[in-house]
This record gives sequence, C-alpha cells and structure tokens, in this order.
Amino acid sequence: MNTLLIPIYWELIEPQPNQFDFSLIDSHLENAAEKKIDVIFLWFGLWKNGLSTYVPEWIKTDPKYFRIEDSAGNKMNSYSPLCQDVIAQAHSAFAAICDYLGSHPLRAFIRMVQIENEIGSLGTSRDHSSAAEKVYQMALPQEIRNLYPGAKQWSEVPFGDEVFMAYHYAAAIQDYAKIARKRLALPLYTNVWLKKPDRRPGEYPSGGAVSTTWQVWKVIASQLDFIAPDIYEEEIKPIIAEYGNDQPLLIPETRIDKRYISNLFYAFGQGAIGYSPFGIEDLLTDDTSQDYRF
Repeated sequence: MNTLLIPIYWELIEPQPNQFDFSLIDSHLENAAEKKIDVIFLWFGLWKNGLSTYVPEWIKTDPKYFRIEDSAGNKMNSYSPLCQDVIAQAHSAFAAICDYLGSHPLRAFIRMVQIENEIGSLGTSRDHSSAAEKVYQMALPQEIRNLYPGAKQWSEVPFGDEVFMAYHYAAAIQDYAKIARKRLALPLYTNVWLKKPDRRPGEYPSGGAVSTTWQVWKVIASQLDFIAPDIYEEEIKPIIAEYGNDQPLLIPETRIDKRYISNLFYAFGQGAIGYSPFGIEDLLTDDTSQDYRF
C-alpha cells in the first residue's frame, strides 16, 4: 500500500465566498510527507454520490442556485448541472485549489486528482426544472447527433434521460479538467456508481458514466485521463473488461471483505494501476466478524 485516496471538501475550503482555507490540504500533505506515502485528492465539490452534500452554506441558502427537480416539481438534494451560476462558483473554487496544489512545496506527494464523486441524479432520471425543460426541448447538440444518427430530439435518443444528464454533467467535468490542465501536471479522472440490471435511472445516479452513457462521457469529457468504476458487484470481470479496455484502469472504491480483496489479484493481472478498498482503515478495528476480513 503506497497511496491513500483522501477527500477535500468545498464547504471547508471556501466557507465564505472567495475566502479560502487550505489548512486541510496542508495537513494531509504534511502527513503524507511524514509517512512517505502518496495521495490522490478527491474533490467533493458540487456532487458526491448523486447529492450536493459538501456545497458551502452560502451556496445552499441562495435561491439563485437551483436544484434538480423531478417530474412533480419536487426539488432534489442535488444542484442541477444546467445551473451555470453554481457550476461557475464550483469551477472558481477548483481553480483556486489547483493553483494552491500546483505551487505547494509538498506537491510531489500528489499522484492524481479525482474530480467530483459518483456523479448523477438520484431520485429522478433527469432534471425537470424549468431551465432543464427548456434545454430538453431544444435541438440536439452536434456531439449527440453524431453519436445517435437519426435522432432529432432528446426523446428520440436511446436512454434519453440518462444521456441528457450525462451530456450536461460531462460538460461540467470537461471544464473542471481544462482548469486543472492549466495548473497541474497530474492525471485527472472521475469515478462512477455502476448501474444494476434491476435498478432504474434515478435509483442509481442517472447521467453517470455507466454502460448506457459511456460513449457520451468519452466524447464530452475528453480532457479526463480515464473514468474509474467503483466496484461493489459480485462479478468484476465484465466491469474490468469494459472500463479497462481502452483507458487506464483504477478501482477507487471496492469492498474490504475477503471475497473482494482477492479481486485485486485479477485486477492487477488485467493491468490495473490501483485498487482501493473503501474504508481500509476499518481493518484495524476490533471486529468480531473477522472471518469476513483479513
């Protein structure tokens, strides 16, 4: 074990507009240098596991930053990827973070940056806010027409709700990546909450880079070095085949019990550059169910 995946949170880094506190980053890098271990920073900004949990309070209390709505008009706990005002604020904060990381005296301990976490819409397959509905009725973007020849509107695109959300999430991530590219010489990626066959979009984050939207993400978020699957499924071979086919394979989340830990041998055999059991520090706790652990 030579690398730790460590989150940094927008609400802690920018508690007030344009007032930044980088002490969390400093402490992580100082600990990394002391322990001689590398870090991958996970940017928990606008979206984490399909929700907007770590957005600063000054954003959450300002109604101009609008959230996703379902078809009945219920607001979700997630900001809309069509809200350009809130995306601009998140991009500004990320630019300040990248500037800080790029000039940090301990920057050599940073291996990669993950942009957001398990992006997508939970609770509804797509955004039905007034802004989203207006865009949904517009002509398809050229990139989507190229991917789905013959489709003239979003409702004619296969898995249209997911693809609609994927297009807008990926566009936001593309701009994040462009910001980082100007400031950091580091690999950039985002991770994905995988879909299950018995779940509908919205029961898993709709618009994330799953099999039905994979091509959209590859085209729209082309500045990413790769997209990483969080694997909690029993059968990992088809997932590794899909996500490790034409890009670097990193598994940034997976379970820590014996069945899943043993998967690391297969993953590395297939060329994985990293394998990160979620909550690995729990292996050190006094747990009575040790038969499920190391």
